[in-house]
Amino acid sequence: TDLGWPTLRPFFKKGVVGANVVEKVGVVKIFASDNDPYVPLEHAYKYQEILGGEVVIENGKEHLWQEEYEGLLHTVRQLFAGMKI
Repeated sequence: TDLGWPTLRPFFKKGVVGANVVEKVGVVKIFASDNDPYVPLEHAYKYQEILGGEVVIENGKEHLWQEEYEGLLHTVRQLFAGMKI
């Protein structure tokens, strides 16, 4: 589950990241693609177990590394709509 990267191992241990991040930051959205060749979709649900929040599954987007990612941009715009910054 850590993709073979030792630096990710602590992240997958429940409680290491801290108690329910959603309570601390308000909104957690975990983006994943249903056909990512590097990160299995099950990882999104492991992150959700640890962090809380919502899993957003993108269909056919492969690995989500693009500089311009419309799904994230749309979500950020929704979160900041109506806020005075």
